[in-house]
Amino acid sequence: MSCDGDLWYENPVSTPSIVALSIKAAEFQGQRLGSKFLRKLQEFLFLKKQDISNEQVLLDIANEVNLDLDEFKKRLSFRYSKKSFKT
Repeated sequence: MSCDGDLWYENPVSTPSIVALSIKAAEFQGQRLGSKFLRKLQEFLFLKKQDISNEQVLLDIANEVNLDLDEFKKRLSFRYSKKSFKT
């Protein structure tokens, strides 16, 4: 996917760790939805120049790929997602 290099000056990702957690939170709803979420995340970052570490942007992406938003929010803030990186 192409990327406009100005992205890093105009709207940089402020908290990369929440992005990784959001991918895990999406994967808890199935590998297929997790993959769709990741693809949409890349689109928002590289094409739309959005700060994908912004919680509202993550919720918009989750909504676009039809994730269960309540479950996504719970997993995003829940230590369950964080534990999955330790194993």
